[in-house]
Amino acid sequence: KRKLIRAFKAAGHTVAMTGDGVNDVLALKDADCSIAMASGSDIACQVSQLVLMDSNFAAMPSVVGEGRRVINNIERSASLFLVKNIFSFALTLTALIFALGYPITPSQLSLFNITIIGIPSFILAMEPNTNLVRGRFLKNVLYRALPAGVTDYLAMLGAILISSHFAIPAAEMSTMTTIIIGAIGFMMLYRISRPLNSLRLALIITMIVLFAVGGFFLTDLFTLSPLSPIAIKMTIAIIALAVPVMTLLAMFTRKLELRGNRQRRRK
Repeated sequence: KRKLIRAFKAAGHTVAMTGDGVNDVLALKDADCSIAMASGSDIACQVSQLVLMDSNFAAMPSVVGEGRRVINNIERSASLFLVKNIFSFALTLTALIFALGYPITPSQLSLFNITIIGIPSFILAMEPNTNLVRGRFLKNVLYRALPAGVTDYLAMLGAILISSHFAIPAAEMSTMTTIIIGAIGFMMLYRISRPLNSLRLALIITMIVLFAVGGFFLTDLFTLSPLSPIAIKMTIAIIALAVPVMTLLAMFTRKLELRGNRQRRRK
């Protein structure tokens, strides 16, 4: 059994092993997923990652389904969180090096956190998902988050430079960046929600409405300012440019992901 498991793993397979006796222990330890029956030997239960308490293998489909739901949904939710980390880190580093002011306040960022990260990630994490788990978790999250994170960074940097060139006040510039990262955030939310179903579509529409309500009616709470005509034009232009930039970055990261998968299969 141990030789079979090693042969399967050497061929690039993910191997599960079920056992209940002392003679299964070595194979269970080498398997990627080891499953023991509660009615089996104590040592088999101790070395296994999963113990079926009713010793009924019929429970495995639901166990696998729950594992897929957790991993796939956390992967999507984690990519939303990582987007903010990417552009925040890059922008903070740029601001420190070039002595620039940070273009967005914590209260403005909270509008982004609520409507694009907090509520959507919670709802998506609860959704049924039985798709096969593919690739590596960290790489999948990074590949999903990079296009939106880099686009956010470039768009916010562009807003800073344009505001400086046209002498747009800092308050308006902060409002511009809030709207810009919100628009890019909804693009990201749409990407990770595909294929769309009624729940995901309703979620995206609801979050857009909440973002608009916060932007128009809760300006004092989120420290948002009215925009001048030039600021409105610049905001629309940056968002329009962000669409092809994010699409190209997504295509690039997808190619990197596919290349990495092919190389891993060859090994």
